[in-house]
Amino acid sequence: MLYVPRKARSAFKKELTASIVVGVLAGSVGPFMAFIASHRLHASATLISLILAAPWVSSFLCVVWANAMEGKPRMAFTSNVWIVSRAILILMFAATTRHVFAVLAIGYQFVSMMAIPGYTAIMKAIYPDDHRGKLMGYVRTAMTVVAMVTTLIVGPILKAPGARYRFVFPIAGVIGIISALIFRSIDVPGDDKETLNGVERVSLAKSIRMSASVLRRDKRFGWFILTTTVYGFGNFLAFPWYPKFMDEVLKMDEGDLSIYCVLANIALVASYLYWGHYIDRKDPVRCTSLAILVNAGIPLVFFLSPWLHLLMPGSALYVAVLPAAILAGVYAAGLELAYFNAVLGFAPQGQEVTYQTVQAGIQGLRGIVGPLLGGILYDVFTRQHYDVRYLFLISVAMILFGWSLLVYHGRKDVLENALAGTG
Repeated sequence: MLYVPRKARSAFKKELTASIVVGVLAGSVGPFMAFIASHRLHASATLISLILAAPWVSSFLCVVWANAMEGKPRMAFTSNVWIVSRAILILMFAATTRHVFAVLAIGYQFVSMMAIPGYTAIMKAIYPDDHRGKLMGYVRTAMTVVAMVTTLIVGPILKAPGARYRFVFPIAGVIGIISALIFRSIDVPGDDKETLNGVERVSLAKSIRMSASVLRRDKRFGWFILTTTVYGFGNFLAFPWYPKFMDEVLKMDEGDLSIYCVLANIALVASYLYWGHYIDRKDPVRCTSLAILVNAGIPLVFFLSPWLHLLMPGSALYVAVLPAAILAGVYAAGLELAYFNAVLGFAPQGQEVTYQTVQAGIQGLRGIVGPLLGGILYDVFTRQHYDVRYLFLISVAMILFGWSLLVYHGRKDVLENALAGTG
C-alpha cells in the first residue's frame, strides 16, 4: 500500500514528478548508448569500455565532488550538475563519427555522476529513515514505467535507417533539463544559503583523509566494501561484452534491444516495490547478498545462450538471452536500494555523505578497471578467433566469489552476536 508520511509528502510529490519526466530521458538514452556505438558506429569493445567506464571515473572522484559541495546548498549543486550533464546530450546532433559520439557520451555520464554526494544528502534530509526505502522504491517504479514505454517507442525509431540518435538524444537532453528544474523546487531542510555561509569549508586533503579513515575505523563497513568490490569487478568486467555480443553474435538491432530492455524494466518495476519493503523490514546487507546472487545468472545466461536457443527452435537468436533481462531488472532494483540504504545504515549520524563518498569512490575504481579490462579482453578474443562466450564464465566466477565472502561474513556476525547474547 502506498503510504507517504505527512512531512515527506511535498518533497515526494516533486521528486515523483521529476522522476516521471526524467524517465523519458532514461528510456531514450540509457538502453541504447553503448549498443549504438557498436551497431551504428562500429566502435571497438575497447572504445565502448571507455564510454561505460566514464561514470565510474566520476564516481571514483566522489570525494572531490563532496568537497566541492561543502558549504554550498545541496540542491543547487545537485540540480546544476544534472542540467550541465543533460545539456551535453543536446550536442549529440553533431556526433557523426564514433569518436565524437564517444567524447559526448563520456562527458554526459561523467558529469552526471558528480551529483552523487548531493543526492545522497538530499535523500537523507527529505525522507525519514524508516520510510526511505519504500519512498525511493515508489519513485523509481514510476520512473521505470515511463522509461519502459519510452524505450518501446524509441527502439523502432532508432532502428530506422540513418543516424536517428542525433535527434533522439538531444530531445531527451532537453526533457532531462526540465526534470532537473522540477527536482530543484524541492525544499531541503537546512539548505538555505544564510545557514551555509557560516560553515567553515573542509580542505580537499582533509576530506580525503576523513574518507580513508572510515575504512580503518569501521571494520564491518570495510569488509562490506571489500566483498562488494570483488563482486563488482566481476560484474563490470562483462559490461562491454553485452552490447558487442548482442550486436556481433546475436545479430540484434535497436528494435530487438528495446524488447530486451522493456522486459528488464518490467522486472525492475515489480522488484522496486518488493525490495523497498524488504529493506525497511529486514536488512539492506542481506538484500545486497540476494541481489548479487541473482546478478550471477546474467553472464551465465549469455554463456549458455546457444544451448538455450536449441530449446526454442525457429526463434530469433536473441530470445535465448531474454531470461537475463528479467534477472537484470530484479538485481538492479535490489542492489541500487540496498547499496544506498546499507551505506546509510553503516554511517554514524552526520557522516552519511562521507560514507557514501567512500562507497562511490571504491565502486568507481572497480567500474573503471573492470570495463576497460573487459573491453581489451573481448578485442583480444576476437582477434585470436576465440569463442567470446567463455569470457562470461570469468564474470560468473568472480561474482560468486564476492557473494560467498559477503555471505560468510554475515553468518559470522550472526553467530558472534548470538554467542554474545548467551554470555
